[in-house]
Amino acid sequence: MPERYVAVGEEASYAPETPVVPDKFFAANFAECGLNPGLVFPVSIRGRGILEHHEGLLQESITVNMDVKPNNMIGWLLKWILGSVTSEKQGATNAYKHTFKSAETVRSFALGHNWDTIKEKRVPGCIMTGLNFSIVRGATPLIADISAIGQTESLEDVQEASGWSTLAPFKPYQSKVELADSELANLVEGFRINIGQRVFGVGDIGVLGSRKLTRIELAERTITGSMDLPLLSGTLDVYQRFLKDTEAVGPGEPVVPFKLELLIDTGIIIADPHKYSMNFVMPQCVITAAPVRIERQERKFFRVDFQCEQGDVGANKTEIQVELMNADTGYPDAT
Repeated sequence: MPERYVAVGEEASYAPETPVVPDKFFAANFAECGLNPGLVFPVSIRGRGILEHHEGLLQESITVNMDVKPNNMIGWLLKWILGSVTSEKQGATNAYKHTFKSAETVRSFALGHNWDTIKEKRVPGCIMTGLNFSIVRGATPLIADISAIGQTESLEDVQEASGWSTLAPFKPYQSKVELADSELANLVEGFRINIGQRVFGVGDIGVLGSRKLTRIELAERTITGSMDLPLLSGTLDVYQRFLKDTEAVGPGEPVVPFKLELLIDTGIIIADPHKYSMNFVMPQCVITAAPVRIERQERKFFRVDFQCEQGDVGANKTEIQVELMNADTGYPDAT
């Protein structure tokens, strides 16, 4: 069986007239691209049967599921969902720290994936709508679920894939969670982060003279998450933060926001002392739900759902900051 791939490439402008050939390849657990041709089947007074159809607006729906590695395009995906990235070389080494923050604009990209040796399905004008991360106890690594909309599609010749990542993915036992700068040591059993943005699709901003989306327009951005915890004395203060703060014995106000971090260090050295790592820093979070389940003689546990807020100054002027350490030199804007 030939190598199956997903490929991406940033666009300098939205769905340019000369299409971008996606040339950055990565492996995925699955990839699905589905075209909605916007067909309408009118009903008339002529009879009960459907007698004709009308072509409508085109839009592609994209989902990809992948193991997250330090260098398998996750930096590009973070840039395309959050909008801002700065890259800093670490001294005289070949290690680079990339810091991703939320911004008001994002870049579009082209995406392709092959049907073995038959064809490559290529989608221009992709805009990310979601990037969700999940890490739970066990052998499954950090997982990313990608969702996006695309403008249209074409069938192209299959490319010769290259540049595969040879690094291992981020693993649960390499991670830890800190709340208000204190580690929840040996307590967190699962952690999820959901980065989403509402994108106006072709049904919202379609134009006369075209069946396709012609530009990027964004609405609200939401960053939420959850973590799974046993109900123990060491996690009581987490539940109390849901009520108001760490001293709460009942609901109160104002509910006090707190800093939450998921820190993953592979232990693999890029150049001493710098290691491949990925840190999610959410400076201002509030808990939106924390149902506690007690069943027969089973373990007591609860799931904490949280919402990230954007502060007004400094490091808090982003709902989330993701710090990725690897040997990539950067993620420059396409020109």
